[in-house]
Amino acid sequence: MAEVIALTGVCVRFGGVQALDGVSFTVGAGESLSLIGPNGAGKTTVLNAISGFVRPHAGSIVAGGSPPVQLLRAPAHRRASLGIARTFQNSRLFGDMRVLDQVMCGGFGTTRPRPLGTLARGPRFLRDDEALRVEALEMLEALDLADAWARPISALPSGHRKLVDLARALMSRPRLLMLDEIAAGLSGEEKQRLLAFVDARRERDSFALIVIEHDLDFIRAIATRAVVLDHGRPLASGSVDDVLARADVLQAYVGEAVA
Repeated sequence: MAEVIALTGVCVRFGGVQALDGVSFTVGAGESLSLIGPNGAGKTTVLNAISGFVRPHAGSIVAGGSPPVQLLRAPAHRRASLGIARTFQNSRLFGDMRVLDQVMCGGFGTTRPRPLGTLARGPRFLRDDEALRVEALEMLEALDLADAWARPISALPSGHRKLVDLARALMSRPRLLMLDEIAAGLSGEEKQRLLAFVDARRERDSFALIVIEHDLDFIRAIATRAVVLDHGRPLASGSVDDVLARADVLQAYVGEAVA
């Protein structure tokens, strides 16, 4: 299994607060890892460190490839060009742009437009634009959002905005996809559709997946391994079932131990 991302001893400090303290794990192509822990455990900070929104003061983050790339000093756009994509707890979509255009934006980095051809809307630009449009519409259809393609993003409920955020991230054809509470606000049926969609895409494209989610059933369904964080420190790692069976993990996660 080709290694897609490797974290070693990652530490992040905000003033006097140690947000991450020695976080280490790897994720390979086609593998799914869940980050588990209570609110404030540092889970989103891990995603921010990988995607370039915060800079660790110690440790290493390496994107696998030929050659591997050390990401600690790489800007966010460089990481995106290496195939790192993510969604957010609160979807960060573009103003009041319509849904289809939001999704298509994710694919612009996969084309190689020529400036003059783009300005003149030449044949190559039109072919690329139509291909992105078709792919985006197929993505929305799979997520049961086809009827919303022309609606402004502000007209969608928060759960559906997260699905648009997911579709936009997938349009970039990532090697690593990170989902931050993607299932929050979705019904049980919508969660099942989301699971089937993500599994099918991961099976097809073999991207690595890192998931943050509080729904333990969802975690069991989407991830094979888990890393548990508590106050920024690694508490446990291993298979999802083994990790969730540990009394210390349940005590940190839900505030009580089990017999």
